[in-house]
Amino acid sequence: MECTNTLSGDTWTTFSVLLSHSQQSCYFLRQEVWQERTQELVEGLEESAGRVWEGLKENVEISKEGRDVAKENLRNIQQVLSYQSVLHQ
Repeated sequence: MECTNTLSGDTWTTFSVLLSHSQQSCYFLRQEVWQERTQELVEGLEESAGRVWEGLKENVEISKEGRDVAKENLRNIQQVLSYQSVLHQ
């Protein structure tokens, strides 16, 4: 950096300290933003996972109800078939 060629002694030290501090501050602020975004992402994923879980539980219940209906239909079909065999005798 040509503009710093003329700096010496305390002026150079002060410049170096301020530059280093400003770089550290920028890094800290970038880290803060990254952490906030990451936290928001994790919270969003948790919320989505919760919705998926609830949907899966509902699907299981619907499947159980469907299975029960299918069992009942099978019993009814078996009963109709038994009546049919009695009628054919």
